[in-house]
Amino acid sequence: GESFGRISAGIVDIGAFEVQPSIDVKPGSDRNPINLASNGVIAVAIFTTEGFDASQVDTSTVVLAGAGAVHSALEDVDGDGDLDMVLHFRVQEANLLDMYAQLLAEDMNEDGVLDSKRQTAAVSLTGQTATDEYFQAFDEVDLFLSGKNLQSFLEDLAAAGTI
Repeated sequence: GESFGRISAGIVDIGAFEVQPSIDVKPGSDRNPINLASNGVIAVAIFTTEGFDASQVDTSTVVLAGAGAVHSALEDVDGDGDLDMVLHFRVQEANLLDMYAQLLAEDMNEDGVLDSKRQTAAVSLTGQTATDEYFQAFDEVDLFLSGKNLQSFLEDLAAAGTI
């Protein structure tokens, strides 16, 4: 496509997100459960499609829910013969706990009862390609805490006046 200068009157214009690739958080899982007490990683696949070459992703620019990628690899995730980008993000580096707190508060403030310890959130993945195309994509995740982790989190939220 046409290219426009990013610097105008000394101001850098990052422009709009130019492409929206297809992504899948936790490839192979429909519900994408994430235990927020986990010290593990979240895998995210960025798929190569007719309009997007995932091998061109500049992995140092990719952010998922506030966290940068700690590992990346090219592999054919969807079995279509081309290479997709698989990135890993640390659960504890993402701002998912804040999202979870907000969703719990909304759930409880509705009627004073926590309807579910599992909360569905849309997470955003942003970054740019080696050719400076900015991209953004979304997927839903199923956030949860359980047992003592959930209990102490709820107590902290109550003490803070969040719920």
